[in-house]
Amino acid sequence: MSRYFIIGGSGFIGSSFIEKIIQEDPEYLIFVYSRNEFSQFCLKNKLCNDAKVKFIIGDIKDFSSLNNYFSLTEPDYVIIASALSRSFFWISHFNLPLIPEGKCFGKTSGIKS
Repeated sequence: MSRYFIIGGSGFIGSSFIEKIIQEDPEYLIFVYSRNEFSQFCLKNKLCNDAKVKFIIGDIKDFSSLNNYFSLTEPDYVIIASALSRSFFWISHFNLPLIPEGKCFGKTSGIKS
């Protein structure tokens, strides 16, 4: 089972990734990490409460929360779809040993995958 951690997953780009993953990968587990509760609610309803899509309220700038969720979810893939351009500055502070080389998708400036 592939485990996906999508930062900014409730937005337009992130939700498009989710729909594509659901179509392409029959054995998926998706963790949607975003700060917008209403967008998460709408996406959850759109996906008919899919049990293989888990929603996490959090801000990419909250280092301890994001680090904690990386440890708990142990993702195979990380997709950064956050709309804030500053997000890539914040994520560059993390050491992501759980993410195999070449498994991090999105804008990669400052990110070691």
